Amino acid sequence: MDIVTIETLPPEVSMSGKNTCYLQCPALNRRSNYGVCLFTINAYNKGKLNEGSDCHQHVGRGYCEALSYQRQEQEAGRALFYLPRGEQIDVVVDTKPSVVTEPTKPESDSYMRGWNQVSDREKGKKPAKKAAVKKPKKSVIFGTDKSELSDAVTEVAKEEAKKKKTRTPRKASTVTSGMSILERARLMAGGA
Repeated sequence: MDIVTIETLPPEVSMSGKNTCYLQCPALNRRSNYGVCLFTINAYNKGKLNEGSDCHQHVGRGYCEALSYQRQEQEAGRALFYLPRGEQIDVVVDTKPSVVTEPTKPESDSYMRGWNQVSDREKGKKPAKKAAVKKPKKSVIFGTDKSELSDAVTEVAKEEAKKKKTRTPRKASTVTSGMSILERARLMAGGA
C-alpha cells in the first residue's frame, strides 16, 4: 500500500473512524479498513480480542499485514495511511421542479385510477364514491364472520369474556353440617 497521507498527523489518527484507507488482507483474502485493523491489533495487545476471531491467530503470529503498516507509521512518527472521509458532499439541486403533464404508466390500472382522480379533482369534479363494502356472512364452519380459525377462536373467546362479565353473581350458599357430599355439590352448583 502506498503512503497516502501528506499532512503531519500523529499515528493514532489512522485508527480514527474517519479513515477511509483500505488494504487487501492476504491472510483473510478480503479488503479491510486500516482503522478497523488497528483497533483489532490494539484489542489483541490488551488481551481483549476473542480467540475465535478471524484475526487472532494472524495478529499473534505476525502475519497481519496491518502490523507492518503500523510499524512504518511508528518509525515515521506520523500517520502515513490516513485518508479522511470527505467532509462535504456536493449535491446538485434542480431549481426547476419537473411537471408531469401526461401519465407515465398508462398500462397500470391502479396508476390510471389515481391519475384520473387527481385530474378530476383539478377540474373540480368530485371523485367517484366507493362501492359499499358488504359485511361478510357468518361462516358456516366457524359460526362467525371470520374466515380464519384463529380469528374465530379469538372472537368467541372475547364474546365468552363479555358474557362472564355480565352474569349476575350467585348467592352465597349456606352449607349445613348435616348434608351429604352429593347434596352439598348440588347446592353449590345452583341446583336444589
